[in-house]
Amino acid sequence: MTLREKYGEWGIILGATEGVGKAFAEKIASEGMSVVLVGRREEKLQELGKNISETYGVDHMVIRADFAQSDCTDKIFEATKDLDMGFMSYVACFHTFGKLQDTPWEKHEQMINVNVMGIFAKQDRGAVINVSSLTAISSSPYNAQYGAGKSYIKKLTEAVAAECESTNVDVEVITLGTTITPSLLSNLPGGPAG
Repeated sequence: MTLREKYGEWGIILGATEGVGKAFAEKIASEGMSVVLVGRREEKLQELGKNISETYGVDHMVIRADFAQSDCTDKIFEATKDLDMGFMSYVACFHTFGKLQDTPWEKHEQMINVNVMGIFAKQDRGAVINVSSLTAISSSPYNAQYGAGKSYIKKLTEAVAAECESTNVDVEVITLGTTITPSLLSNLPGGPAG
């Protein structure tokens, strides 16, 4: 049984631009699901969507959204309200390295909005896969806010998974270790953003 047969026509990847999110988008497309690609860099998402549609013969939709903005979910829900949405993966992350007290409040607010947002299926069919980090279960000096956000995602997803046990909604969280992605490389101390 393909993902499309099990969960429905569309899947949404929140944080699809590159790295793990891009891999999720390609995987669900390879299983016949049309894909909604959400992220900040619309040009890269358009390029990815075109490639996915040509490679896998599925439809795609691009939604430019900045998860650091508190109202971004309204835009996403409005754009996808008429789709047969059956799969969701929240992969987006944001972090800066440095001492907690030396990080400007605006960065803290952005990390909270990006790393703590949770969206779950309301229908009795589908799959939700959220992505956490090893920083959620171990201390992470100079990365405290990011670890706290990923801990929230991990615990929230585990609780919702238990609540969904008697439904047809599969809910899980995956906890990644250090994953070499363009985002990580740009945020390392000494990198463009670090």
